[in-house]
Amino acid sequence: MMSIVDEFNERKYVHLNGFLSKEQCAMLTAHLKEVAKKYGWYDLQCPKSKSIRDDAVFDQLLADLVPEFEEVSGKKLIPTYAFARLYSPVCEKERVVLS
Repeated sequence: MMSIVDEFNERKYVHLNGFLSKEQCAMLTAHLKEVAKKYGWYDLQCPKSKSIRDDAVFDQLLADLVPEFEEVSGKKLIPTYAFARLYSPVCEKERVVLS
């Protein structure tokens, strides 16, 4: 059986089932909807959906999760910024490719 670090190194991603609780996801979604409505911008990767950056809640989430990301990746990580996107129903049907 492959370790999670080996799986990450081979696939370049891993699915972490239950990584965030349903309650955390609901709180983050509500926050994203509120902030994106006021301050979000449309970006080129998904021009019909709003994105946010430099948000205290998502920046803190990133900082809190770095140790877990390091454990899964087997690498020392230096967080740079948090980014969140609120997908519109139109974009959910389109494939988004991150560059």
